[in-house]
Amino acid sequence: LDASARPPRQALPGQLSREGLNPALPSNSLIRLAMNRLAFLFGPLPLNAPAQANRLTNPIRPKITLPAYGLQSAHVKPIASAGPPASQPPSVTPKNILVIGGTRFSGLYLVEALTRAGHSVTLFNRGSTPIGDPSLMVPNESREAFAERNSRTTQIIGDRTDPDDLVAKLRGKDFDAVFDNNGRELADSKPLIDMLKGSPSLKHYVYMSSAGVYAKSDILPHREGDPVDPNCRHKGKLHTETYLAASGIPYTAIRPVYIYGAGNYNPIEEYFFSRINAGRPIVVPGSGLHLTGLGHVRDLAELMAAVVAVPDPGTVAGKVYNVQDVRAVTFDGMARMCAAAAGAGEPLLVHYDPKGVDLGGRK
Repeated sequence: LDASARPPRQALPGQLSREGLNPALPSNSLIRLAMNRLAFLFGPLPLNAPAQANRLTNPIRPKITLPAYGLQSAHVKPIASAGPPASQPPSVTPKNILVIGGTRFSGLYLVEALTRAGHSVTLFNRGSTPIGDPSLMVPNESREAFAERNSRTTQIIGDRTDPDDLVAKLRGKDFDAVFDNNGRELADSKPLIDMLKGSPSLKHYVYMSSAGVYAKSDILPHREGDPVDPNCRHKGKLHTETYLAASGIPYTAIRPVYIYGAGNYNPIEEYFFSRINAGRPIVVPGSGLHLTGLGHVRDLAELMAAVVAVPDPGTVAGKVYNVQDVRAVTFDGMARMCAAAAGAGEPLLVHYDPKGVDLGGRK
């Protein structure tokens, strides 16, 4: 996991090689570049993904193969900083798709991937960021591509936490697929699920679950058949998966690990880069040898878009798919990889006993 021991990789179109990072850049620019490039230091990423060989190809990103069962793996090398693919994926039947949210991090990348594939997307959210706002551009997206994406996107302003408001604004509308990206508890998703029961047009309900539902294990990465923990802090997502399974709706659950990339509002990788950039020690809990899993937001978005592109929706219905890198990484290894991505030297690591620190319930 020591990035310095890996053979050098050639920079891809639109990427910076590690040697290409300029230490003289303003600190915030250096952090952004390093955050975009962290995946460059990882090995192949398995998309433990759905059904029937359906391939999305373009000159920049490698193929994403969707095997027949969730316990098979398709390996994809992350190309995090290359920006949106330069060409369209192979022709797919355009669909009318509802995305709950769609303006923050993974939802934003998902909408970009869906519209690039030719689908029409309706966003249901509170409308705090209108369509066309420049803040919604993903890294390296051209103005022309952004304008094309906006032409395929509409917005319904509403509050998913108000069941009556959600049902009033969505009832009677036909969608081929729904992406439920921000439901944490069953109560968040139940009104939408109940409304869609029996919908003749609905072919996919893609639910954003979490790898945090799995029980602790000595073996990582998790596989889809691993035991889950009914008392985990993501038990609301488990309850939603169970409800979906009983609803009769053709659903697919996605269980990502820690997702990173540009625009991340959770300070997962930002913590490491900020400390490195400031020349401060990186504080790591325990021995630093605990394993964790990572996945890049662009790979997550491509997988989710691929779910609704399969020729036979039945092949992904009722299935669960994990998304993470093919290798786990220790906390110490994460710190060292971030330092390598930032062009810094060996970081100073300070270990502490997390049981002796009150973090006030924060992660």
